[in-house]
Amino acid sequence: MEIGVYYKFYLSFENSLCKDYLTEKVFEAYSAGMVPVVYGGANYDLFLPRGSYINVESFPSTKSLADYLLYLDQNPSEYLKYFKWKTSSILVSDHTNMGNGYCQLCEKLHKDYPLGITKVIPNVTEWIFMDGKQGNPSCRAPEEW
Repeated sequence: MEIGVYYKFYLSFENSLCKDYLTEKVFEAYSAGMVPVVYGGANYDLFLPRGSYINVESFPSTKSLADYLLYLDQNPSEYLKYFKWKTSSILVSDHTNMGNGYCQLCEKLHKDYPLGITKVIPNVTEWIFMDGKQGNPSCRAPEEW
């Protein structure tokens, strides 16, 4: 972020309004110290700290959302309530660099299963992140924000 430029809100609008679909957009808001304004099909309370984001779906109109954001901008004590979760919670990132995720998957498939070898993988997440072992993911340690 450029010095002298400060944004309070980050529009974390998803490309698809699918159930439980949540991308890195909302986490970019947290890592930049902004309040995410979310729009998508996920039940955000299942994934994010309650009271840490603003859901577009909670407002009857775009104007009422805009009025609320302007209100928060002018009322620092109300705005800061969106960061209260930081006193009792730690947000842990467990996503990998998805920009080259398909390349990593292809590379892992070729390494683990050379040409002609097939296998059923019952838990893809465990296979990708833990090489089938219990414990910490083998890709990298989680980040705390």
